[in-house]
This record gives sequence, structure tokens and C-alpha cells, in this order.
Amino acid sequence: MSWRPDEYVLGALYDAVHRGDPDAYLAALVDSCLVVPGDPAEGGWPVVETPDGVCVVVYTTLPVDIERYSIWPAFDLLHGWPDPEWSLSVDSGLPTQVTVEPSGVAQAAARAAETYPLDVALWQAGGDPEPYLDALVGADVTVPMRPEGSPSRDLTDPEFAWWRAPDGQAIALFSSPVRLRARLGDVPWLVARFVDVLRHWPDEHAALIDPDHHIGATLPAATMAAMTNTLPTATP
Repeated sequence: MSWRPDEYVLGALYDAVHRGDPDAYLAALVDSCLVVPGDPAEGGWPVVETPDGVCVVVYTTLPVDIERYSIWPAFDLLHGWPDPEWSLSVDSGLPTQVTVEPSGVAQAAARAAETYPLDVALWQAGGDPEPYLDALVGADVTVPMRPEGSPSRDLTDPEFAWWRAPDGQAIALFSSPVRLRARLGDVPWLVARFVDVLRHWPDEHAALIDPDHHIGATLPAATMAAMTNTLPTATP
């Protein structure tokens, strides 16, 4: 599914630009996905030199003149920010252009860490399975639903429209709605405790956590079953 920006978040960004409200802009920026020329995961930070220093260049929508790009949740960029002296240039050359100075980048990073603690914990796990799983077990996750499936939002419903991989053997989960939108675009979803997802997990299915993301993980069906077996009995 092709990516499209979240219209609500986009509207909040543009409204903050027009009102000249930097605090509202940073709040909306933390919830946004950004179009990044190149891919910072491969060391390709898109930077330009300006009289005021180095700027990382990103966009809120797809510019027509960019051939190679990646979609990044803003908090991923902020978490991996390579230099505290760099600024962030959003929508360079467009009417919605904004330059976020280094102090604003630091402020946005702090806001992102507070708003999306699970994403911070998964970054900090650094691929180590034990802290990665510990972070998931204590957190809420975002569960996508197939648009063509049942509209039920009840995980106990046998008709619940889990988002299965093409082979049907794995189900996608996301650490935040923002990361879901970066991967799947505008699809229905709900937020649930990971332990509740485990309790109602379909048998013999692996879990794709943040699929195709550079800090994503695949939890085999056996791992999901073993985690389910360790859960305490749910209370009414």
C-alpha cells in the first residue's frame, strides 16, 4: 500500500505554520511521518550547508523531484539525530517551509521520548531479544486491521481482521500509530496492551513487530506461544 501523509497531522502542522505557533508545530511534528531523501538507516542523512550551519532536509509530503526516499516517523529521526548542532529543514522551498533550530530539535526529541516510550525502549534494546521482549510485554501496541475484513474491534472476536502477511503465517503489530502509518498508510487500527494481544493471539502465527523497519523484529510462533503460557490468568 502506498504511503500517504496523515491529513489530520498535516493540517495541524500547516495550521501551526500559518499561526506562527512553534510549540504547536513541534507537538504535531512528533506525531508525523516525514519524507527523507535517501535513507538515514544507511548513513545517508540528507544535509545542506547554510550560513547558519548544517540542516537535515525533510518533507511532509512527497516532492515530485525526489527519486529515492524513505518514510521515517519523526521520532525515529530525532532519536538517531547525529549532531546536536544540526538544524531540521522541513519542506524546503515550499510555502510551508520551517527551519527547526538545534534547541527546537532537542525539545522535540524530549517530547517524542515522553510521548512514545515504547519506541525509545525498542531503540535502546539494540537488537537484544531480552530487553526487546521486556519492553513489549509492559507496553501498549498498535494493531492494524484489514480494511476489507470485519469491522469488529474486539480481539476476542473470531472474525477480528488481523493484518496477516501474504503467506498467512504471520501477523503485523506496531509500536505506535505513527509507525503503522509510515508502513501501511491510512488503515483501521486499535491500541491494545501487548499482554491482551497475547491472550487472544491466533495459534501458530508469528508476530511481525514494525515490519520492514530497521528496528523491527520477527517473533516466531513458538515464542508467541511461550510468552502466552507465562501470562497470569486474566482478571475480570
